[in-house]
Amino acid sequence: YKHISVEMATRGRKSSLDDVFDDFDAHLSGPKNEREELLGEGNDPNDLESGMARVNRTTDRMRRAGDTIRNSRKLLQETEEVGLDVMDKLTGQREQLKRTIETARDTSMETNRARQTITQMQRQLFTNKLMLIGLAAVLILAIIIIVYFKFIKSN
Repeated sequence: YKHISVEMATRGRKSSLDDVFDDFDAHLSGPKNEREELLGEGNDPNDLESGMARVNRTTDRMRRAGDTIRNSRKLLQETEEVGLDVMDKLTGQREQLKRTIETARDTSMETNRARQTITQMQRQLFTNKLMLIGLAAVLILAIIIIVYFKFIKSN
């Protein structure tokens, strides 16, 4: 769920950043001659009212440009914070993966050691069974020999 919210936040910030760039491009594509825009086309010094209106429009544009720059900086800072948060999470996940891999290696080594111990125990069990069978065979043979000499040979 965190991944989805980070992705949605990133998309929202990207959309806002695109809007900022569009505003910036609109300001750049405006009139090329700023002096002409400020003074007007007629250059009539008696036209104080239209000059004031142009100054007010220019001031408003500059204020909007300043707002756009502030918004861009804020967006940049938020994006940087999200990026740092993602990097922290990825670093934590990497450390967790390293610990998991190390645990898996330790488990594998212990499993191999246990397998070797079981194999050794099986060999020892087989050897013990052979020795028991051999001992039983020697005892049975000894009993047969004793019975033979005691009952059959004595007759």
